[in-house]
Amino acid sequence: MRTVQNYRSYLLRLWRSDQNAAAWQASLECPLTGQRWVFASLHAMYAYLDGLAAEVQPDAHSAPIYPVQEKPPGEAPGG
Repeated sequence: MRTVQNYRSYLLRLWRSDQNAAAWQASLECPLTGQRWVFASLHAMYAYLDGLAAEVQPDAHSAPIYPVQEKPPGEAPGG
């Protein structure tokens, strides 16, 4: 049986692939576990969070591009 979580906390990062890109990308990081999820768009991230808030499995269209266990190469510690 799945337990319902009444509290969630994430570190949100937003970036563009280049200065001329219109679309933002996003990542969420759980401060307790360090697990990260990366999204191709803000819309995908919003849909993922909405699914979590509704306690249903988010659909494939809102799933993160990939979960990340470690920081990407070259990323400075702490962000």
